[in-house]
Amino acid sequence: MSWLLTIAGIAALIVIHEGGHAIAARLVGMKVERFALFFPPILLKRKIGSTEFALGSIPLGGYVRITGQNPVEEVSEEDESCSYAHKAIWKRAFVIAAGPAANLLTCLVLVTALLMVSGQQTPTSRISGSALQAPALGSLKAGDRIVSVDGVKGGPEAFVKQTRSHRCVPAQTPGCYATAAAAVVVVRNGHTERLLLFPRYDEKAKAMRLGFAFATDRHGVPFGEAAGTSITASWHVSQATFKAISGVADSKQRSQLGGIVGGVAVTEEAFSEDLVNALELLAFISLSIALVNLLPILPLDGGHLLWLLIEKVRGRPASTQALERAALIGFGLVAVLFVIGLSNDIGRLGSGGFSQPH
Repeated sequence: MSWLLTIAGIAALIVIHEGGHAIAARLVGMKVERFALFFPPILLKRKIGSTEFALGSIPLGGYVRITGQNPVEEVSEEDESCSYAHKAIWKRAFVIAAGPAANLLTCLVLVTALLMVSGQQTPTSRISGSALQAPALGSLKAGDRIVSVDGVKGGPEAFVKQTRSHRCVPAQTPGCYATAAAAVVVVRNGHTERLLLFPRYDEKAKAMRLGFAFATDRHGVPFGEAAGTSITASWHVSQATFKAISGVADSKQRSQLGGIVGGVAVTEEAFSEDLVNALELLAFISLSIALVNLLPILPLDGGHLLWLLIEKVRGRPASTQALERAALIGFGLVAVLFVIGLSNDIGRLGSGGFSQPH
């Protein structure tokens, strides 16, 4: 069921993006010839009015075909008035920007609604049932409430800090266990228990961990606070995304990029555990779709907007040859980003997945 929900969620984000383009095109009088979910070969298609709705077989996106959008396309006299090429620059820009705008709006609305209905997540001292790993696996149980670690109290941050103070001897090496055990006091089924666990060094996190995640609670928030939190969170995600993309030449920044495999895997895991977390994740995937599409390279939406700006400044459209060269370079850059993201996803899967226990 979680896989079906994941596929449906990702497909919905694609429909929202392409729907933004299609609705905007109709609003400014352009003819939408095809609205497709996924890429060809086409599996199913049906024509409703002047638009053909299609389902492709390659689940890597979708597209809207607007009459006259291809610069080498011949447009009949009948369709000339409703073609993309014959509309004002601002109308074409409106249509191109509508796709990313729809994804951005989806993120803001969805996160705001979730915060109002289900509340904002706050960490607790209870142990989550997900991602239990050694040394916690077999010793700690879901629902256990951590009272202290080595006598240190104060909540999740204090417990994590104390755990990370442990050391392997003679050096911190991948998977090594601390020489001294951490005394973990928990309340389980109303009874207090004291457990001795040897923290393990996590090479990826560069820290000692006990191998569990803290459960969270949710508290509903009013609309104003929810909307403000949604905007702030989206801004931070946007900054991190552009930082990772702009720093692709740096190995540390490059390692932060993810691809479709990671997005699908994390979303499926979220759906299998908590519907609200999964919807929050889909909201930020929607934001990521908007951000990536705004990169100023063809064939992405940002590339089309850039060339429309150039057309506005020059007073005439760019030549077909210039657009073809720009698109060829753009395809290469997109392919590089895709390969890097896919490579990082495979590396994360090979190292135990995408979850990060404490």
